[in-house]
Amino acid sequence: MKILAVLGSPHKDGNTATILSLYLAEAIRKYPDAEIENIFLQSLNIKGCQACFYCKKADTKTCIINDDMTEIYPKIYDADVLIFATPIYWWNMTSQMKTFIDRLYALDFRAGALKDKKLVYLTTYGAPEYNSSGAYFVEQSLASMAKFTGMKFNQRYGVCSDVTPENPLSSNEKVLADIKEIALTL
Repeated sequence: MKILAVLGSPHKDGNTATILSLYLAEAIRKYPDAEIENIFLQSLNIKGCQACFYCKKADTKTCIINDDMTEIYPKIYDADVLIFATPIYWWNMTSQMKTFIDRLYALDFRAGALKDKKLVYLTTYGAPEYNSSGAYFVEQSLASMAKFTGMKFNQRYGVCSDVTPENPLSSNEKVLADIKEIALTL
């Protein structure tokens, strides 16, 4: 199994990165032969989609923009599982994650580029409840995208990131138990 984990947080060691790391640690315990690759979007140069439709021409089937996304496309094609991890900023996914997702349009999804891949959504948010934080809206967006492209929206996990130094997510017993449970059902 090949897992491609995409971190949309601008913080490499933030709360969203923490739950992603916890999830991947549990997944590797369950699937020791899994190949895992992490992509930290903040460190990459990924430009926004230009809506030029170059990627939809019959003779091209590729994006005209030559940036770091060019190296990510083959990894997406090869992956069995895509994990999108993003904090919620202003009731939505981060701009880094949105830019990445917009560029997925260049994939030849009509030919099944994403078909049957599992999609996992991990998120942190500041509101007291999942449904009022914006996380639910992102989930609905990803679920719609998955349905359209033939992916299997396999899992979602969200947690309020309102933590204190005395109780970080990495040692929160409920978070650890939740992550373990969902990672084992990948």
